[in-house]
Amino acid sequence: MATATKTPAKKTAPKKTVAKNPDAVAFLESQHREVEALFKKLEDAGDDATKTKLSLFQEIAQKLGAHAQLEETILYPEGKPIDPDMTLEAYEEHDVVKALIAKIEATDPSDETFMAKCTVLKEVVEHHVEEEEEAYFPELAKKLGKERMQELGAELEAAFAALASGEEAQKKPALKAASKLR
Repeated sequence: MATATKTPAKKTAPKKTVAKNPDAVAFLESQHREVEALFKKLEDAGDDATKTKLSLFQEIAQKLGAHAQLEETILYPEGKPIDPDMTLEAYEEHDVVKALIAKIEATDPSDETFMAKCTVLKEVVEHHVEEEEEAYFPELAKKLGKERMQELGAELEAAFAALASGEEAQKKPALKAASKLR
């Protein structure tokens, strides 16, 4: 009786942990889609749904704040040497968004201007997202390369997890230098 010879199982190199994480673009674009969905819910809320509108706006404001902090402290410092003009414009657009959020926070959701202000916020965010996704992100991905974009994705995820868990983000080294980068 002939015995079959076993071939040893092919060993594969362990995958890099970074490869499991989405790259920076995929991570940030997923956050863009989340905010877009929230704006849609806000638009669809009934005229008398002031509590729902307030709740949705607060969630939008929280997500935009965290997202801006991540971009400003992790992504934009990487992008500034590559495209200083677009990076500085992105910082300024974030400032406009923050000012609009503050203005909306000071407005009662039953006020007739509440939804108009939210619409303006949505339009500013849409413009910003369009510029990032169509020009800025592709340029960074091309110049930084896949590996660095994956590393940045991991940094963004870790910083976001810290923000979401309530840790003080300013203690993170990447976040600490934010104010010095502009």
